[in-house]
Amino acid sequence: MEYSIGKRLSSLLFTGAFISIFAMTSCNNSSKGKKEDKDTTVQKGDTENLAARTFKLHRYKLTKSQLDTLLNDNYCKEIKFFFYEINKNEFSLRAVAEDGNENQRGYTVNLSIEPNTDTLFSIDANRNAQYLTRGALKGLWNLNGERGKPTRIDPANHSNIILVPLGKLEPKTNSVMFAVFVDGVQILITAGTTITNPSPPAKPCEEYQGCDL
Repeated sequence: MEYSIGKRLSSLLFTGAFISIFAMTSCNNSSKGKKEDKDTTVQKGDTENLAARTFKLHRYKLTKSQLDTLLNDNYCKEIKFFFYEINKNEFSLRAVAEDGNENQRGYTVNLSIEPNTDTLFSIDANRNAQYLTRGALKGLWNLNGERGKPTRIDPANHSNIILVPLGKLEPKTNSVMFAVFVDGVQILITAGTTITNPSPPAKPCEEYQGCDL
């Protein structure tokens, strides 16, 4: 009889110890779960703070009709693009033609935004005015025989163009730049791709006779 009671007591003690171990394990797992939830909240917070450390640009379209307006006489030797804010830390572009000496010719036009082309830049990057010379446009439209000649581009050669933000900045001023493409062609940046000139450091093209080069 004493043996039977002792055996039962040992069994009860073993069962109690097992239950205690199981309860401790469950508590530990619960604590781990809570820690993971905390980490997720921190990551979400970092994502929200991203907006405060960046600004948003897009791809922009300048239409043939707008170019007809901008380049309507021989005094229009380069196009100036400048930024304006459309939402908090989000920018679009306006364009105006100049005579090569920073004198405005004609009206300002707003470029349209290409959908689903968000590009984020560090808030430390500069948004300097961008220039595209008449010579660069001649090269873009394969009018290489006209380059270097102080002649107006025939409007029949105008087409929609797309400005694409470059991933690298202008090294002297830390300014954004854009690659320029004829609308509809493959967006592929190569050594021969037309690039806007941010100002500064770019000077008016008449100062170095570069308006049509």
